[in-house]
Amino acid sequence: MTRPPIFPLPRHITPAKGVTALNGGITVPPDCTEDALAFLHLLRRSDFHCGEGNLTLERDSSLDTDAYRIRCGEDGVTVQASGRRGFVFAAATLSQ
Repeated sequence: MTRPPIFPLPRHITPAKGVTALNGGITVPPDCTEDALAFLHLLRRSDFHCGEGNLTLERDSSLDTDAYRIRCGEDGVTVQASGRRGFVFAAATLSQ
């Protein structure tokens, strides 16, 4: 598989067919409101376009400080990170 032009380069990518579009709701748990604001600020500064799905942010303390997980599906995108650095890196990846 050819490496995608993404920085930071994800450790693992599982290619799938289709497109996930966002313009539905944004779900943020109460314990990551500040991290979500940083995440959304970065996305708004990019060419990231929204469609019809939902965006869900989740805190996952099992992930390393800089790590994040992005899952795209028919109902939207779920971003998991243990803290702000992970959410910021996820936003950087999505904005590309």
